[in-house]
Amino acid sequence: MEVNRKQLGISLILVGVFFLFAHLHSRHLEGKAIEKFLVKEYHGIINEIIYPKRGAFPYVKVDSALLHFGMSEVKVRSYIQIKDSIVKKSGTTEIIVYRKNLKGEWHEKVFK
Repeated sequence: MEVNRKQLGISLILVGVFFLFAHLHSRHLEGKAIEKFLVKEYHGIINEIIYPKRGAFPYVKVDSALLHFGMSEVKVRSYIQIKDSIVKKSGTTEIIVYRKNLKGEWHEKVFK
C-alpha cells in the first residue's frame, strides 16, 4: 500500500507539533519547579532521612517538619547525615550543611 506524499507530510507535521508542545510543557514545569525551590525555606537539625524507594528522592525530617528533597536538593542528598544542621534561605539556591567534627567544632559545606 502506498502512502501519498500529502498524508506523509501531514503526519510529520502532527508529530512535530506534538513534540513541540511536549517540549514547551516540560520547560513550563521545570520553570515552576525552580520557582518553587527558590521560595522554599528551611533550617534546623536533621533528625531522620527516609528513602521511600530505591533511587527515589528522600524525605528529610528537620526538627518537626518533613521535607521532600526533590531534584533541586539532589546535590546534598549523598552528603547529609542525621544530626547535621541544614539551612536553605528563601530567594536563593544555596543550601548550607553544618556538621560537628569529633572535637565538637562546626564545619560548613555550601552547595550552590
